[in-house]
Amino acid sequence: MRNFTVKSLITLLITSSALLLTSMRSDAQVNMTKIAQVAKSCQEDILSSNYYKRMGFDTNSINEYLKNSYNQEQAIRHCISSRYHYSLVMTKYAWLDSTGEILPGYPGSVVAASLASVFGSSNQTSILDCIAN
Repeated sequence: MRNFTVKSLITLLITSSALLLTSMRSDAQVNMTKIAQVAKSCQEDILSSNYYKRMGFDTNSINEYLKNSYNQEQAIRHCISSRYHYSLVMTKYAWLDSTGEILPGYPGSVVAASLASVFGSSNQTSILDCIAN
């Protein structure tokens, strides 16, 4: 009985080690060219006062916030995540960019960007699918 238990434990150890050391296949695909472009544009835009001026923001308060390197890193990470997800949404729903205003004063691309930002952390695309249909 004891011999059987030791053999079972050794077999279990070998099997679990083999499973842990075997690389798993992943279905996630990242467009490295697109993410490199997004990262470059975010690094240029987020730390630039001109970027915020073009959008009509108060550059003094933003510059004050971005003096801290932690805030800079956080802002760049959020920018990369949002812009990359937005680019994926616009790849799937390219027609949104040319539809004109979906909501008064908001072109389709702005609505898509907002939805991409809201649903970026989850896999829910039901609202975008609803708009597409």
